[in-house]
Amino acid sequence: MFPPSSAIVPWIGAIGDTITLVAGVLLAYDAIHEAAQHKEVQKMANVVEARQLRNLRIKVKGVVAKDHDGVEYAYIRRSSRRALWGAVTLCVGFGFLLAGRIMEIATK
Repeated sequence: MFPPSSAIVPWIGAIGDTITLVAGVLLAYDAIHEAAQHKEVQKMANVVEARQLRNLRIKVKGVVAKDHDGVEYAYIRRSSRRALWGAVTLCVGFGFLLAGRIMEIATK
């Protein structure tokens, strides 16, 4: 299928390694950011639940938050979106790695 001197095979593997590394960093950032996110949730919940602001509709990260649960949901939604992108990127990187390995076997 591919000539033995094909120069594309190592590049496909390198692309897969790079994409997999980026996905791992993205997922690790999401996990590390969890503690700081908890503090943000507490601050925003205090603002939303303040007596003077009870009748205001506050939008947090694209979600209207009326109470502590609404604020928490907004941050969880953002975190899950980031984790989904990390998982998709990880799958793409693994696909490139697998394709590179299959090409290496096919050229031998």
